[in-house]
Amino acid sequence: MKTMNVRSRVTLTKPAQKSHVEVMRSAANRLTNDRASVRAFVLPENKCAVAAEFTMNKARQADVVDRIAHEFAMYMNDYSTQDIWFPTKKPVAAK
Repeated sequence: MKTMNVRSRVTLTKPAQKSHVEVMRSAANRLTNDRASVRAFVLPENKCAVAAEFTMNKARQADVVDRIAHEFAMYMNDYSTQDIWFPTKKPVAAK
């Protein structure tokens, strides 16, 4: 099955903590088709933002964006805003 790349960024109301990164990783693990593709991290340019990169089964973006948004917002404390996009470059796998 074909895959697509996904990146989600959540901006927080305060600086990110380890628990925020774990929520991002957990949400990405629920959505991905390949756990090895999951990467969650604090953005170096914005300490109040966390991001996750992963792959999922190819689908129309409009069909999956609400599900993705819901997964990342559901358990996130200090949530402010979220951006989701579908880069053409494959995410770097977690180390």
